[in-house]
Amino acid sequence: MASESDKLLSRTNIETITYETAISRSVNPNPTSPPLNACRRFWTSLSGNLGPFASISVSLFLLEKSVNVLYLFGLAFLTKGAKNYECLSEEDNEWHICSRDYICSNGLSSDKYRPIKDDEYIDGWVPESKLNLLCEPRYKIGLIGSIYFIGCTMLLWPILSDTSIGRRKLYLWAVSIFTVAFLGLILSTNLTFTYVCMFLLGATWGGRVVVGLSWFLELTPPAYHSGVVLFYELSEPVLLIMLTFWYQFIDRSWLNVYIIGFVIVALSLVYMFSWVPESPKWLYTWRQFDKAREVLEYIARFNGVDKAKIDSQITNTMFYKEKRNED
Repeated sequence: MASESDKLLSRTNIETITYETAISRSVNPNPTSPPLNACRRFWTSLSGNLGPFASISVSLFLLEKSVNVLYLFGLAFLTKGAKNYECLSEEDNEWHICSRDYICSNGLSSDKYRPIKDDEYIDGWVPESKLNLLCEPRYKIGLIGSIYFIGCTMLLWPILSDTSIGRRKLYLWAVSIFTVAFLGLILSTNLTFTYVCMFLLGATWGGRVVVGLSWFLELTPPAYHSGVVLFYELSEPVLLIMLTFWYQFIDRSWLNVYIIGFVIVALSLVYMFSWVPESPKWLYTWRQFDKAREVLEYIARFNGVDKAKIDSQITNTMFYKEKRNED
């Protein structure tokens, strides 16, 4: 077994670098070996100095995070009833214009009235087949959105991510809970159960968004952090515009766009679980230097960096903090 002096001697000629230098070396926009297949070469050339690993991972993170728009900003669409209704008259068995107040005061069943589907109508959560919100008090409808923000007060996620638990585990737990709650929201036909789902969606916000942003920034070369934050800020407004366009011109039903959102979240979760490792910066901060190098090597291989470069520029190097610790 090598002595401490032998270990120090073996590292005498090893290059000492900063963490920022190490992660920047995990990207190579023009790899020559090993040969890349067409898909890998496309992503490598498209992502440039960002690298396919970070570009794919960050893109999926932003898509998954932006699903918030569907149930948060899109809630106004979903809980809005029709402007006008028609009620079935018992006298002549004909349909006549009637109001929401008339329907509710007379306790009409859903087969006795129907919405007039004008240009503003969206088939949301108001019908009896979903949450039957037409005659519910306004405060109960408003509570659907409010309870989400109550859940957002669960801010332990970012605090725990700086402990020995790490970024990856917390993010995956948060997205897993979110996925189940989002599926529950889609299937729910009960207002109380919808409250529970909305609370859980809010409670996972700190883990999905705050911890997630930290995790993916730490998987990205520092030169691109400002760009990632810019797209982070733009992702939800852009999706909100797309959602408005969807409801106006493509589909007036809420269900299909929610299924698309669920598929995005589920696929993102599978990808993150299968291919995205722990933050090398977190490992570096917790002085797990060998594991940090292993993650950087993995990212470099994913990005198609030449094996010789990985060996010389990442594997056989030493962090300044690590050297000071040995000294």
